[in-house]
Amino acid sequence: RRSSELPNPSNGQFNMLLPAEIASDQSEGWLEVYNVAGQKVLARKTLVNAGDVLGLDLSDQNPGMYLMRLKVGQLVFTERLLLGKNRYLEVF
Repeated sequence: RRSSELPNPSNGQFNMLLPAEIASDQSEGWLEVYNVAGQKVLARKTLVNAGDVLGLDLSDQNPGMYLMRLKVGQLVFTERLLLGKNRYLEVF
């Protein structure tokens, strides 16, 4: 399943629009981000609701591709994230 990550590519700040499949009541989720070498660069628990926007800050990571995984109950959402070379570049 996929979520919506904006902007993508980014300078490190991503906003994830949580899918409607997530229960409308507040649920506990587990967010993980991996680099292309398969190393976990971020892991955290988070409370989520369907339609919420979840902020994700990867500005301290090196430019490149990352895989974001959000697990909420039995549902798993994944998205590829692209962190731009110029962290100060505005993405339109």
